[in-house]
Amino acid sequence: MRKISIPEGCTNIVIFVHGFGVRWDSRGIFTDIAENLPDGWGSVLFDLYDIDGDNVRILSISDQAKRVQTTYKEISELHPGATIHLIAHSMGCIVAIEANLNINGRLVLLAPPSTFGGGALEEYFTQYPGAEKQADKLVVPRKDGTISHIPYTFFKQMAQTDPIETVSVYAEQHQLVVMAAEDDELVDTTKYASFGDDTKIISIPGDHNFTDKHRGELIACIQKELI
Repeated sequence: MRKISIPEGCTNIVIFVHGFGVRWDSRGIFTDIAENLPDGWGSVLFDLYDIDGDNVRILSISDQAKRVQTTYKEISELHPGATIHLIAHSMGCIVAIEANLNINGRLVLLAPPSTFGGGALEEYFTQYPGAEKQADKLVVPRKDGTISHIPYTFFKQMAQTDPIETVSVYAEQHQLVVMAAEDDELVDTTKYASFGDDTKIISIPGDHNFTDKHRGELIACIQKELI
């Protein structure tokens, strides 16, 4: 699934990269942001997973990064004069960095993770009601009626990745804007101090998904940083 909205003559395009366990719209975060981009800006929202009916086939982190690369290449070739920005949320922040794109716009990370618990997450899903171990993946029925197919390579790559180090190394060579949720229930935002002096960190009230009234504050901050 992809949702692409690029007006004719568009000179600024935002590509959105979602996190784990959600779809292209990031449970409304990305659609809210996209609907409030400056006039004339384009947006590209897409799934990092393969969707077949109720079956959600999650890709490894490296394969998700390749999908970001493919999407960026396609959009940049179709709109060679446009400035392309990336906005990523949660685990999508690490996927966006692993894609290692040479973008000419801003890279905005929303609530990037402070730790990856590959082994712990695999154990959690292994014990999930109805979970089935297969040769190369876990098959997990979810409460929303979908069935997640999670390859073991996904958990392995998570276990091998330190998200804070990944962002810190990338920040040594690239300008980043990190938007931290002050009441993030999933992330230890104190670890963001490791990102270096050149990384702009903006604290915004709210939880990991910037819900309720804090969504508007997030959108206002993004508008300010992009323009």
